[in-house]
Amino acid sequence: MIDINLIRENPDFVKENIKKKFQDHKFEIVDKIAKIDVEWRNYHTRIDKLRHERNKISKEIAELKKQKKSVDKLMEMAKEIPKKIEETEYKSGVLKEEIDKLLKKIPNIFMNLFRFDATLLKM
Repeated sequence: MIDINLIRENPDFVKENIKKKFQDHKFEIVDKIAKIDVEWRNYHTRIDKLRHERNKISKEIAELKKQKKSVDKLMEMAKEIPKKIEETEYKSGVLKEEIDKLLKKIPNIFMNLFRFDATLLKM
């Protein structure tokens, strides 16, 4: 299975490799992986923002409790965040599974590590 970073950074190289293996019908898989990967990374950004918000609210709650002020509104907000994180992580996981499934359909990168040296035949 190839590394997703290769598709992120150089999808044309991956497509060229596919072309060398005469599997042109798999070009669309590379494009689909790239599209799903963008969605997956957007979900991860949302998860990070939600976690940041959760931490921020927790600190605010702690400060307000020290000052013996009401924290009811913040507590309600704090209760909703874990649900949102869980939903977003689930959606992210589904996309990750789809990416992994598609990556397995992409052939490995062909590396021409050896070059033919005609002078060796003359020995």
